[in-house]
Amino acid sequence: QTDSATSDVVADVAAKANPAVVTVTNYQPLRNPFTGEAESGEAQPYGVGSGYIIDADGRVVTNWHVINGGTAFTVQLYDGTTLDATLVGYDQFQDVAVLQLDLSNGQEVPGVLTFGDSDTVRPGDEVVAIGTPYGEYANTVTSGTVGAIDRALNAGDGYALPNLIQHSAPIYEGNSGGPLLNMDGEVIGMNVAKATQSRLGLSTDDQSGIGFAIESNAIKDLVDQIIETGKVARPYLGINSQ
Repeated sequence: QTDSATSDVVADVAAKANPAVVTVTNYQPLRNPFTGEAESGEAQPYGVGSGYIIDADGRVVTNWHVINGGTAFTVQLYDGTTLDATLVGYDQFQDVAVLQLDLSNGQEVPGVLTFGDSDTVRPGDEVVAIGTPYGEYANTVTSGTVGAIDRALNAGDGYALPNLIQHSAPIYEGNSGGPLLNMDGEVIGMNVAKATQSRLGLSTDDQSGIGFAIESNAIKDLVDQIIETGKVARPYLGINSQ
């Protein structure tokens, strides 16, 4: 396949998927810098990430870290329309969350995305990432290839983030929660993190870093639970020493 033909396919995937890809803004109250306590007054924009609409009822899937701590949320659609959204539920350990768009004024969703089977993903497969880099450039399209499957990352909180696809499609801060698509336009992952090389202990925004996306099969099971019950049930074993 020629580069031109590949570009045509990427553009077709983007044209099909983009109407369902959204920008999510997390609102939080201002906090006292000395005490950390929330101050009175209207919540302010705290962070911006990406997401994607999965059904005509207006449910949006994104990362937990995109909505974490938020007291209110807005979602900007592909055409620039902004809607309020409420949190349905989340799973912190796989970094998945579901929002519900407010469609009470009769607004219809501009598009939906479907989940593909991430078990069929192979290293070398072409993929397309869509999201909002730096919280400003909505519906930016990039492409690359799958580098590896079944990766895990140290989340820094005492557990590893599992079920990851490693890929080379450029992603940036703000792409979190956006879809990783196969060439049929199906969601086979959700962009969640990027590994970059640090020099002298300083963090960098190395644009050649390695991208990671949560496998769609792991996402779908959690999303189904969240929609049905509002939460995810996880067994655990507590151990005490004496």
